Amino acid sequence: MKILVVDDDPIQCKMIEGALAKGNHEVVIREDAGAAKQVLEQDQVHLVISDWMMPDLDGPAFVRWIREAPITGYVYVMLLTSRESPDDIQAGLNAGADDYVKKPFNVQELLARVAVGERILALEEGMRNASGQLERLARIDDLTGLMNRRAIYEVGRQEIARSRRGAQPISLLFLDLDKFKQINDAHGHAAGDEALKLTARVIQSKTRAYDHLGRWAGDEFVLLLPGTNEEQAKLVSGRISSAFEDQPVTLPSGEKIKLRASIGTWTAAPQVGDTIDIDALLQAADEAMYKVKQTKTRR
Repeated sequence: MKILVVDDDPIQCKMIEGALAKGNHEVVIREDAGAAKQVLEQDQVHLVISDWMMPDLDGPAFVRWIREAPITGYVYVMLLTSRESPDDIQAGLNAGADDYVKKPFNVQELLARVAVGERILALEEGMRNASGQLERLARIDDLTGLMNRRAIYEVGRQEIARSRRGAQPISLLFLDLDKFKQINDAHGHAAGDEALKLTARVIQSKTRAYDHLGRWAGDEFVLLLPGTNEEQAKLVSGRISSAFEDQPVTLPSGEKIKLRASIGTWTAAPQVGDTIDIDALLQAADEAMYKVKQTKTRR
């Protein structure tokens, strides 16, 4: 583990470095809090052993800076001090320190306390990863693996803001499968699920790396196309429609069902100060999709 040691006493630093080497730790040494701050801001160091008395900041003040700094992940801080009064210990812990080691330190005790810090950091990282996984799952549609409605809104707001700043067009495609209910009724919901997953794959095959595809609801899908004008959006729509012709759903019986979809497109070119939002873009594309679907039913 990489450990940052902050102490202006070279002899003390050598002793700590030698002790930590017994635990196979990588040691980074800095003489004062100012230099240590640069390490924490630029490197992934999450365990710090800091002397209480330093030329610029004392230990508690340095700990307070660490707790307020925008550092990714938790930093476990141990204060190294010859102070033993309950008031001093309380002051250090109240500043945000996790532990303290008395001078002169015992090598085995120091390594044991570092091991405690490692365990706590491992637990913190595990909880952070679990939280991130839960957040990711909360934005994903279980069936298709695409963005869900919540994620579509979040990404849509970001892309519209980016388009507004750059005065670039942004297009949205709203896709609805034709006669999807008939697939469920005639072949069962498992076939319907396969149709939805195939739809996701078909659309993805015609998108760019920076486009955003999500499942809106049921058999409805939304494709957000940053930097895409009206003509380009219609070309994308046509490519998606054509792709369905070549990729039917294959049922367990071997029967193949050819999917078709109605796709509405809408393009906006927001400028600085415009009030267009993701709801307006979605509504316009949804209405365009229904016009396409109505045209088909009249044929």
